[in-house]
Amino acid sequence: MREIIEIDFREVNSSDMMLLYEWANDPITRAMSFNTTIISKTEHEKWFEKSLHSKNLYLFIIEINELNLPVGLIRIDEEGLLGISIDKQFRGLGLGSEILKKFIKYIKINNYIPKIEKIIALIKSENKASIVSFERAGFVEKGYSYFKGQACLNYHYSLR
Repeated sequence: MREIIEIDFREVNSSDMMLLYEWANDPITRAMSFNTTIISKTEHEKWFEKSLHSKNLYLFIIEINELNLPVGLIRIDEEGLLGISIDKQFRGLGLGSEILKKFIKYIKINNYIPKIEKIIALIKSENKASIVSFERAGFVEKGYSYFKGQACLNYHYSLR
C-alpha cells in the first residue's frame, strides 16, 4: 500500500452519535455484524449513552488527522475484544491493516487497558476484507467459535 495521510485516533464524544448511527446502519456493516437487524434511532441512542459512559468499553474515531476527517470506528473492551468499522467511502483502499497496526501502537503508548495480554477479533467467515486486514496486521487465526449463536473465526494479537 502506498503511504497515506497520517491516521490518528480520538475518543468518541457526544457529538459523534449520529455519525456512528449512520455507520452502524450501513448495509455492509449490518451484513457483517453478528446482529444484522437495522438499528433504530432509539436503540442506538440507548447504546450510545451506555457505551459513552462505560468503564469497560473504549470507543475511538479513526481520523485522517491533517483533515480531522472521520473514516471509521474502533471499539475495544476491557477483555481485549476488538471491532472495527470503516466508512463506505474508505473501504477497499487497504486502510484496514494500517489502521489496526497503528491502533495497537496507540493503545500501548497511551496505556489503554494495561491488563490485557491479547487483542481478540471475532470475524464472520464471509467477511473476507476483515480477515485480510487482520492477518496483514499480524493477527493469527486461532480457529472457530460461536458468538451470539453464529460461527466465527477467532483472531488473536499478542501484546506480550
